[in-house]
Amino acid sequence: MTLDDFADEIGSLENDLQSRDLKTYLLALYKILTDGKEQYVRQQASRQLVLEVLKQAITSESACFDDAWLDLAESPDVEQISASGSDPVAGMAYSLAVLKFQIAELHKMQDKQLQNEDRYYGIESETGNWWYNFDPFSNLSCGIECMSDWEEEEEGTEKDTGWFFIGRLLELGRMYE
Repeated sequence: MTLDDFADEIGSLENDLQSRDLKTYLLALYKILTDGKEQYVRQQASRQLVLEVLKQAITSESACFDDAWLDLAESPDVEQISASGSDPVAGMAYSLAVLKFQIAELHKMQDKQLQNEDRYYGIESETGNWWYNFDPFSNLSCGIECMSDWEEEEEGTEKDTGWFFIGRLLELGRMYE
């Protein structure tokens, strides 16, 4: 599956993705990945598998928010976590760390910055991180758009996705205008 194919699949989910707020969606995605972590890290994270996981989060039960996440103030550094190359355990750890960070940020902003009607023009969280997308569809579609802008892909090919893909997709989606 190419990035264009992946983007088309995400685009076809627009109405379904609008049924949840971003925090609830990310909590569901976190629960899916943590509950199935041992199984997932044994599998190659193809874009098709990642898409299935993202689809499941539309209707799946959400994890409970952990107040310890409120101490997270910076996005995880993919360079530090990915020092081991394409290790699926490191990739999963990165994606889970991104989820915890973003969930905590959204929790902190829910009665503050998220009430700003102009938030889609960009808002700075109280921890100094910039956000441009606040619903599952805009986050995922902008993340894919950003990836497509950066990566050149031969027609009909799929680069190694790895479990880093989810975390990278969400972080690019958070920041892409």
